[in-house]
Amino acid sequence: KKPENNICTDKAKSIVDYINKCKEEGKRSSNIIAKNENRYKHLIYTKYGKYVHKENKVDFSELLLLTRELFEKEINLRIDYSKKIQLIIVDEFQDTSTLQMDWLKVMMSRYKRNKIIRNCFMVVGDDD
Repeated sequence: KKPENNICTDKAKSIVDYINKCKEEGKRSSNIIAKNENRYKHLIYTKYGKYVHKENKVDFSELLLLTRELFEKEINLRIDYSKKIQLIIVDEFQDTSTLQMDWLKVMMSRYKRNKIIRNCFMVVGDDD
């Protein structure tokens, strides 16, 4: 049997969706001016961020966001990793978020003799 819709479950899902959407767009809670209808979701996003930081935990979106921020901040680290990557293949490309695309762009660029060289990039996706 399919469970009946539950207003608490629906609200919790909308909060999780809001947090994931913000992170997938590369937005930290401190960088968002929440619209009136999202104020409570934003407050929970802020508290959630503080909680997981205190507990030394990350979710998948946070892992991507931290990686992108690290590679943007630490140029030498990005250069070292990008030298090791010759080809990037992305399956289900149609499901790639803004944050994942930003991460891919960072990883695709490397420098050789002060010139930007692009790593190879291949995508697989649905045709519809």
